[in-house]
Amino acid sequence: MKLHYFRRHWSDHPDWIASARQQMEAVYLESCVPDTTVQLSVLRSEMDDWCFGNVNQTQSELDEYLAAPVVILRGTETMETFNPVTWYEANKGSYPTLAAIAYNLFAVPAMSAEAERVFSR
Repeated sequence: MKLHYFRRHWSDHPDWIASARQQMEAVYLESCVPDTTVQLSVLRSEMDDWCFGNVNQTQSELDEYLAAPVVILRGTETMETFNPVTWYEANKGSYPTLAAIAYNLFAVPAMSAEAERVFSR
């Protein structure tokens, strides 16, 4: 849901939204490999320049991801079967740093009670 969730549910607190975006950027920059910025114009022709103008800009993988359309899940069956790890696996070519961040975050147990019990033995 990207930042759309926060804009929808935290509209009364724009400072919270800005803080969430800054924290997301900080985690991204901490994990970022320097060569993961995407050059938007690779081999452009004069026709491309005429049609689309000068779009010789570079944006981060995070900015590209946030600008991409949100995945819309419809119905409970789709909501129950959607696996974010599988999504990141399928899209790690486009978002390698974000996939690595997701793998690290999804590896953290939701509750530490079981892990604590195992380590206490």
